Amino acid sequence: GIQVNLKSGVANGVLVVRDIKSCAKLLKCIMLNEMSYELKPQKDENGIEHLYLRETISESIFRLQTGDSLLTNSFWNFYLLEEQQQ
Repeated sequence: GIQVNLKSGVANGVLVVRDIKSCAKLLKCIMLNEMSYELKPQKDENGIEHLYLRETISESIFRLQTGDSLLTNSFWNFYLLEEQQQ
């Protein structure tokens, strides 16, 4: 699942693995700051290309940069407005 911190716009979520060995490996990488990721562009059903940052052990999506200009515009309008009010 992904939750978004409304103050910073940073997505927070979970990394999911299916077995004990992968869980141990993932926890070790987290604790030792040895995480690894793959950057993969991928098109959705509308042909819009998004950029996915996937954690390599769980293959969970760690971050996503949308290629949808409407979503990008909405995001920045919301967060820039909030930043200006502080």
